Amino acid sequence: MNKKLAVALILPLLMIPLASFAYGHFYAYVAKRYAIHVGSVAVHPIYFHIDALKMIDVNNNGIIIGDEFTYSIHQDPTTLKWYIDMIADPIPSGFELNTTIKIHIDGKLPVRFNFGEAPSGIYWAGPFDAFPDGKWDNASLTWYDISTLPGVVDVHAGPWSYSMLCYKQNATGTYGPVGSTQYEYKPCNNITIIQHLDFRQPKTYVGETWTPKDWMCKKILIRCEFQFIEENPTTLSSETWTSPIIP
Repeated sequence: MNKKLAVALILPLLMIPLASFAYGHFYAYVAKRYAIHVGSVAVHPIYFHIDALKMIDVNNNGIIIGDEFTYSIHQDPTTLKWYIDMIADPIPSGFELNTTIKIHIDGKLPVRFNFGEAPSGIYWAGPFDAFPDGKWDNASLTWYDISTLPGVVDVHAGPWSYSMLCYKQNATGTYGPVGSTQYEYKPCNNITIIQHLDFRQPKTYVGETWTPKDWMCKKILIRCEFQFIEENPTTLSSETWTSPIIP
């Protein structure tokens, strides 16, 4: 037999076991997979009501709400922060404003409602002869705790009075009044905030040290910052799975 022909016949026979070796492996896998959904903290006002308002129809046009008193409820599309803006201009002595707002927790995470610890809280700025540019958004303003507004703590020191009550609402009922960060609020819970503000007439109390000229034609700003922060997560020490297959 021709040697070249013999080699040509042997080479295919040698390649057969090589091919079997290359494609004959067995395989086994263990796959570890994660499906993770990032939660969200989200709220929005679902109810706003003026419970009491004492004003004067200054221009005698038969309209007070929408004229001497205006309000707007809107959301910043960039920060998603909600604002309830109210302007009372001008107010008389004896001015009173009571409001109720209800806020719905519609995010995916439970939250703590913070209204008494920085950066949240109730603040005031002024008095001014004219409202500053941008009103509440003016970055140059100095804000003071609402307790320093003359009259809030000491009724003899000024004409102003301020108070706030908060209530927690869930499917089983209403609880409160509640304190700042006192409870966990689950998604679909509501928070009701009742606020009172008034400007007393002078000499309501014996021994008052303020006089009408101290506040005549003055303007003030009040800013309420409510914070909704996600609840602290639970830390689990361990979780062990035992194979049902005995090796």
